[in-house]
Amino acid sequence: MSKYRRTLVVSLLICWQFLAWTPARGGEFQQGLFWQIARDGRPVAYILGTIHSEDARLQRIVDAVSPYLLASGALALEIDMNQATVRAMQERMLLPAGKSLPELIGIDLYRQVLALWRQRGLAEDALPRLQPWAVLAELSMPPPVTGQYLDIRLYQAARAAAKPRHGLESVEQHLGVFDSLGIEDQRALLADLVAQADELPAALEQFHQAYLQEDLARLQELNDALLVAGDKALAHRLLLRLVDERNVGMVASMQALFGAQPCFVAVGALHLPGANGILALLQQRGYRVTRLPLP
Repeated sequence: MSKYRRTLVVSLLICWQFLAWTPARGGEFQQGLFWQIARDGRPVAYILGTIHSEDARLQRIVDAVSPYLLASGALALEIDMNQATVRAMQERMLLPAGKSLPELIGIDLYRQVLALWRQRGLAEDALPRLQPWAVLAELSMPPPVTGQYLDIRLYQAARAAAKPRHGLESVEQHLGVFDSLGIEDQRALLADLVAQADELPAALEQFHQAYLQEDLARLQELNDALLVAGDKALAHRLLLRLVDERNVGMVASMQALFGAQPCFVAVGALHLPGANGILALLQQRGYRVTRLPLP
């Protein structure tokens, strides 16, 4: 697999929170990134809300949670990042034979997408063969520099310590939401992204600032601003599939991993807050949820 193609696959593995245009929903757990989950006075898990970024400022968070990761029995991410998963993702992001991106989204929008693609210095010959949602994922992320995303750093630390690594979802579950979108919906999302391309770097920096302040409510407000700029009905449909429905499945997967040693869980921060968030769902199932301080 080429270095470019593998980088794109990793971006797909970890970028959905920038696409989960999530209206602020209030409720509990509006502040805090790191949480202990306990049952009968015994920790069964530590949950870190992540931001899918390689920003150097995030290293302090990795340093702070590393002792908990090393003391845990296993690491669970939204999806496992092993070679089999990467290969499966690679296959899923390609269009079927005989199909091309310009044909699906129209030549005018394709030219705009191609201009953004070129700005990133990406391989142009790959673009016509990609699914529209795969292009959307790549262009929604900050341009990769080191590839050392927060999730990747945790995965590498667990692998170095010979910790078992698990995915809370299969590739099918992780990408199934986009299979349910028609081409028109995918085209609309790409058109929205192109229209907001100049504003994206500033928006991503605002996400970083809110994340570093552990302000989940602010992260939701920032997503709200993206929601207003796009197709609201489409964004709300995506919300249910990308966040709420996946939260239920991921909590079930987590519970299956709770054992004698705590499990270290890392999921996108926007999966944590709200009445339908992972923390509330665990609390409803009888677990004690306690915020742990980060420096």
